[in-house]
Amino acid sequence: MNFTVHPARGRPLAVLVVLIVLAAIVYATWEMFFQPLMVLVMAGIFLTHMASFLAPTTYDVTDDGIASRRLGVRHFYPWSRFHRYTLERGGVFLSGSVRKGAEDLLRGVYLVMDKSHRDSLKPVLEAHIGAGQAARERPVPGRTGA
Repeated sequence: MNFTVHPARGRPLAVLVVLIVLAAIVYATWEMFFQPLMVLVMAGIFLTHMASFLAPTTYDVTDDGIASRRLGVRHFYPWSRFHRYTLERGGVFLSGSVRKGAEDLLRGVYLVMDKSHRDSLKPVLEAHIGAGQAARERPVPGRTGA
């Protein structure tokens, strides 16, 4: 299974907010430091953190694991690394720990994707990680049918 997700596509208001925040960061950095290098560093840090939203990500799901590719950088995650998964509104969280805990943020991997890709990935996750270890989808307050 191979698919590409691009969260920014079709969301012009969200992209506008990102651009406004970027402009504010550039302006504030210039006012504080008056150094073009610092402006580039701060803008680069912000854009790096927003890459999962701004740039398309391609996922390759195989019998060995999941590979993700964004902006020429490829990561491979073998199935043996994960013990449970959580379906969330904005994607799938794969956890390396057996029980939910604080270490999930360090051991887990969050795959950003829309509902249709998330739903098509669910049978593969059940086959490789196990249905008994899958957490239920978290409800979003104030919304139904997330």
